[in-house]
Amino acid sequence: MDGLSPHSFSPDNPLTVYFAMDSFLGLFCESGSEWSFGGAEMQMYYLASGFAKISGVRVRLLTNRRDYISIYPDITVQHIKLPYYGDIVERLEKKHVPALLVWIAKKFIGRFDGRRRRKLLEDHRGNGVLLMSSLENPDIVHAAKRQGIKTVYRISGDALVDGTYAPDTLARTVVDQLLELSDAVVVQSKYQRHAYKENYGKDSTIILSGFPWSDPPKVPRKRQVLWVGRCVAVKRPWLLLELANRLPDAQFAFIAPPPDDGLYQEMEREVGELDNVTLIPGVPRAEISRYYAESAVVVNTSFTEGLPNTLIEACAAQTPYVTYSLDIRGLMSKEGIGDCAEGDMDFFAHLTRQYLDSDERRAEVGKKAFDYAHETWSLEVAVKRYLGLFDQLCNIKR
Repeated sequence: MDGLSPHSFSPDNPLTVYFAMDSFLGLFCESGSEWSFGGAEMQMYYLASGFAKISGVRVRLLTNRRDYISIYPDITVQHIKLPYYGDIVERLEKKHVPALLVWIAKKFIGRFDGRRRRKLLEDHRGNGVLLMSSLENPDIVHAAKRQGIKTVYRISGDALVDGTYAPDTLARTVVDQLLELSDAVVVQSKYQRHAYKENYGKDSTIILSGFPWSDPPKVPRKRQVLWVGRCVAVKRPWLLLELANRLPDAQFAFIAPPPDDGLYQEMEREVGELDNVTLIPGVPRAEISRYYAESAVVVNTSFTEGLPNTLIEACAAQTPYVTYSLDIRGLMSKEGIGDCAEGDMDFFAHLTRQYLDSDERRAEVGKKAFDYAHETWSLEVAVKRYLGLFDQLCNIKR
């Protein structure tokens, strides 16, 4: 099957697609504005929205948080009770409770947890797929498999499979578990497919990212550099401030929803010393496209990426994209839709300035980027390919 063949799901033979990524719930619900949304969250949001428009496909967002209610009539938030109570045992041990009582507590809690695990997703009926792309709870995956729900893991960033994360890190440990439990693995590129095969010895399916294309907002361009991302170390936001120091006559929009670590607070202090940088603590999803459309250039300072959602967003706004060190899958050099400074800060500043100083150069590269992206990253095609894969996994007889 080529992935674009018509799928077999219908109102009489429906498919339920489950998602268990808490961090993207705020995109569907009134609650959840405190979350920061990265590329993985946005891609899963696009896919969930695309699946929900297909007749015969139901979308369920799994969470144990009671404050989330979907604002989309065709997408349901399904509240589940997760079984883990290990923190109770940890508190007992810290209080120096006798070892025998701790042992009894572990036995009781383990049995209680097991009972609740068996009840997770017990209302599932028919064809079902759990689609993952982050650090989802393995308990939910075990429960899905127990109910006959197929599990698919979508690799978001290269670092998840190419050895960037050491074996003893939390991300690598959890992802390894999820990959082992999955019935199929989806990658975004030939590089990811090769890395996954090399490091895990298994095959995968390439499905390119999708984007819901529409006309960009009609707003005047500013002499502005845009940076969008989570304020975490792998994104190296401090390099943006170094770039701003080298381009004092340009304005910088630094959009970074604050996570729980201290890096955001450090960046906030340093931005306070720069007159040409505005730190924006997150932007509502409906407003972010305006920032791309009004900027002269979008920059990326990350250490590692898969396919940055910011690249697709920039292409959609016909805004050139400049990276500090990543020639993402060779797109910058091969396709000419942006530039890579190859880790040279002086060159990074030079490449950024060319789009600030030349409307003609910006328009030329921006148009080329838009045309390439529009042809390459189609949400409609991505949804069809996923449904073709789900069809195979569910062993639908035609």
